[in-house]
Amino acid sequence: MSEFVDVDASADPLALVDYLDRATRGLAELQQMALNALGVRPGQRILDLGCGAGHFLETLTVLGAQPVGVDVSSVMTTQARQRCGPRTPVVRGTASGLPFKDAAFDGCHTERVLQHLSDLPAAVAELARLTIGGGRFASLETHWNSFRLTVGDPAFAGLVAESVPAGFRQPDLRSNLPPALEAAGFTSVRMRVDTMRSTLADLTAVNIPKALARIASTGAVDKRRLDSWWTDTQQQDAPDAVLLDRIVFSADRN
Repeated sequence: MSEFVDVDASADPLALVDYLDRATRGLAELQQMALNALGVRPGQRILDLGCGAGHFLETLTVLGAQPVGVDVSSVMTTQARQRCGPRTPVVRGTASGLPFKDAAFDGCHTERVLQHLSDLPAAVAELARLTIGGGRFASLETHWNSFRLTVGDPAFAGLVAESVPAGFRQPDLRSNLPPALEAAGFTSVRMRVDTMRSTLADLTAVNIPKALARIASTGAVDKRRLDSWWTDTQQQDAPDAVLLDRIVFSADRN
């Protein structure tokens, strides 16, 4: 599983914070789509579930909203408090049991969080509970089942592309999130799909070695051949070596 499932138990939590800092710089356009979908207005209370290091909370504050951040990680909540200051509440909590009363928020937001959850319907139901009637939901997520490589030996590239999604609990949110939202009471579910083109160095140094280890553990391919493929493939790195869909989901609370 991804180290973001349990940041505090990871080998280097601050390296994950640094990753979020770098990744956020490349998400500005998609984050703006999420903001537009939320229809943020001054004074609105917006929940940011899985707030991480507080980047989106900071944006919401600049827009005059009254955001509240929740994250399961003590490292991330500390970082978010330092980034946003004492006027922005940031608490620890889990997606399936949030410490707020019903209809406490005008809107709820997540970013690259739902892909890590084991119980997607429970988390979505909790977000529906917290959103007022007429409120909105927006989420920027990665559709890991779309992962593909354009470099390296195609046979090995295909094996890796099939294995990478196994590192995430929710690799197929494009199929699974819309019905979960509708079952929880959200309506008018919408999706905006963006295909990211990335170098191996920018995106997959963390994911591909784990995928290779999973393939090797099956015994289908010798580990030395896989390691050799990875070494050769990194030398072929290109701006579009990786193709991966990112989706902005949005919905209304009835």
